[in-house]
Amino acid sequence: MYDAPYGSGERFSQYFCATMITMATTVMIFGPGDNYYPTLKNADKMIEEAARSGLPAVNSYEAMAKFFKAYFFAKMSLEMGDIPVTQALQGAGNLTPTYDPQKTVFQQAFALLDSANTELAQLIASNATISGDFYFNNDLSKWRKVVNTFRLRLLVHLSKKSDDADLSAKQQFASILADANKYPIMTSMDDNLVFQFVNPTNKYPMNPG
Repeated sequence: MYDAPYGSGERFSQYFCATMITMATTVMIFGPGDNYYPTLKNADKMIEEAARSGLPAVNSYEAMAKFFKAYFFAKMSLEMGDIPVTQALQGAGNLTPTYDPQKTVFQQAFALLDSANTELAQLIASNATISGDFYFNNDLSKWRKVVNTFRLRLLVHLSKKSDDADLSAKQQFASILADANKYPIMTSMDDNLVFQFVNPTNKYPMNPG
């Protein structure tokens, strides 16, 4: 049984056991939207530690942090709409950050992803590395594909806003697909970003048994 507060574990297990066989693509989520601000604070800390250790301004950890920030800000906004972004993560320095419109969240995410792609290209060309990557075994070229593919995924969410000049969703989408060298994307199962759940060290949390 999935161990979670307020009986949500029982609800998850009942739902997965009862309906996932016949409705394999349906997922029911209980509770409020997810709070990824603690994770985003870790992304900022990664940037800080990279600078503290003497790495140059453009470094692998900062580029990766930009992707993580784009991913988690966008994910929260897709769940909850308007969220703090431009004034977020200031801690005690600002306990009442302004909520940014969802449009601003997406614009910020696109800027972060574009910067991450550019920086990763420079880093790959200079044979820069990372360590401790259990997703892609420290292969920055695969992370670069993830960055650009995730950007495409966010653009798909904006299909009904394709005429918005500020978002320029159609133009972004076309630019990425037109230039595989500048914007490499995931093209096969070998590119998948997959976390391996291994019993008993890191069991799948929704249904460990």
